[in-house]
Amino acid sequence: MASKDTVERYLYALFGGRPDFETVRSLLTDEFTFEGPMMKASSADDFIVQLESMADGRKMRAEIHHLIEDGERVAALYDYVGPAGKTSFAEWFWVKGDKISAIKLHFDPRPLLDAA
Repeated sequence: MASKDTVERYLYALFGGRPDFETVRSLLTDEFTFEGPMMKASSADDFIVQLESMADGRKMRAEIHHLIEDGERVAALYDYVGPAGKTSFAEWFWVKGDKISAIKLHFDPRPLLDAA
């Protein structure tokens, strides 16, 4: 599976309606790390726990604009659609084989914080 295909599966599992955390977890390495403006995780299991808490049973939606593959790295540009409206996200994924080993998320958190 191409790196871009793995990322597409991840994004669909997370943002295709009610998040499918089982599928999301299956796409992450055990040594997975995440870094973003509002959250950090040093393992796949920690990341899933934080995502489940953040989603709190709600649907999560995003409008994917571009996926750009460069070998084992994929950049995703999308708008997260949430309580604060649309928030533009840029996310780097590092893929090993058919699993994601790391994600680094970039966005301006102020609209989300203001809506909370």
